Amino acid sequence: MQAIIFISLSLIIILFVIYLGVSAVQKGLKSKQKLNEEKDKFLDGDDSIEINISEELNKLNDLFQSGAITEDEFKKAKEKILNQ
Repeated sequence: MQAIIFISLSLIIILFVIYLGVSAVQKGLKSKQKLNEEKDKFLDGDDSIEINISEELNKLNDLFQSGAITEDEFKKAKEKILNQ
């Protein structure tokens, strides 16, 4: 009887750990996708969007600080924002 209880509890704990792992991976993938979308927005340059320069520069800096874009990409996008 104790073995059945132990196995049941172990199974529940293992399933919970798997659930936590899958949830973490999904959140990571969503965050990575969002960063890539922001990166593409800066690099492709949609001219039809009205730009608030300080907000865009802050977002660009966040991308650079997080490592989503390189220093060269950062400088290129910054120049583009400032020259509009």
